[in-house]
Amino acid sequence: MARADRRAPLAVWAAAGAFAAGFGALSVLRHRSFETGRFDLGNMVQAVWSTAHGHPLRVTTLTGEQAFRLGAHVDPVLMLFAPLWWVWPSPDLLLVAQAAAIALGALPVYWLARKHLGSQRAGLGFALAYLLYPPTNWLALNEFHPGGLAMPALLFAFWYLDEDRLAPFAAFALLAVICREDVPLVLAGFGVWYAIARGRRAAGAAIAAAGVTWTAIAVGIVIPHFGSGQSTFSGRYSESRAALHDPPALLRLTFDHGGVPMHHADIAHVTAGSGRDVRATNGPARTEGRAVPFGNVIEARLVSRHLLGHWKNTTDTRYFGSVHLAVLPGETVMDGYYTGLASDITVSVSRWKWVRLDPGPGPAEVTLRDPRALYDLVMAHQQNDTPLTLADITEGS
Repeated sequence: MARADRRAPLAVWAAAGAFAAGFGALSVLRHRSFETGRFDLGNMVQAVWSTAHGHPLRVTTLTGEQAFRLGAHVDPVLMLFAPLWWVWPSPDLLLVAQAAAIALGALPVYWLARKHLGSQRAGLGFALAYLLYPPTNWLALNEFHPGGLAMPALLFAFWYLDEDRLAPFAAFALLAVICREDVPLVLAGFGVWYAIARGRRAAGAAIAAAGVTWTAIAVGIVIPHFGSGQSTFSGRYSESRAALHDPPALLRLTFDHGGVPMHHADIAHVTAGSGRDVRATNGPARTEGRAVPFGNVIEARLVSRHLLGHWKNTTDTRYFGSVHLAVLPGETVMDGYYTGLASDITVSVSRWKWVRLDPGPGPAEVTLRDPRALYDLVMAHQQNDTPLTLADITEGS
């Protein structure tokens, strides 16, 4: 047993090394197999490349404009990769560094378990559990995210805080907070624990206050300054009821009618009822190949960021079905699917996409453009684009 205990630290290092080598190689192979994209490896690489070439954290937006990455996330840790980029100018640098950093997180896990459980083998077990934990594996393989670097930094920070070594704690805490704007809230939790569990009220309160203040400044000042007024990701922390109120949304619907593919577009007037209930009726509409367009009414309920409910055709009551839409970050697009009655024994399924419309000043009566043209317009609309206007969707504008 004593020999096994002595071998435990070596086993932890060996496991961490194997994880770093294996997942680093898998990440590189995944990238070289064209399984990575603009989000998120692409824009991270561009931010590092731009920094290495004298343009700190510059990235290209979806519309082709140059912007600061700080307008989306406060993750200046990317700047630390610029000197390394001069030596190894490749996306592989970020992938390998992420795998190695996550692997190192096994060390503080081992130390904490060994200390509090009084067993080298228990520490080894917890370290292996960390390395084998599916979310840890997913984080190491899912392209590159600064949050992946925050996780081991937080683990080291907590170890040193548990040891009452505030200087190294501060160093790793600083490394963690520059990984993303919401990470300091985790450190604030550490401060609360330190104040209560260790009785270090002044130090714990200072840590908690610093964490909350950092996040408040990042979200309230830095991101709005470099971005468009607020983070494009802030909507992920709400139920997004605002996206379901007037102004109405332009919806695009394609479906088979009698076996013939058709396009339909209309303006849905959305009203929120009591609780989370939502109702939508369509106003101006246009259906491909029909002199009288289809009308429909939707009754649904908002569950987190998903709209779940049913629809029925008010001009041809034979047709009805269910709807499931997700409110995308940016609050201008809902995307999902609907099911419908194709025949007495057949269910049809098709995509349904809604885009927020800012009607502004305009005529009371409008005629929508050809629904096939609106189909292309709506399908090209991205979640962070601005709302459409009446001029975008009506004839004679």
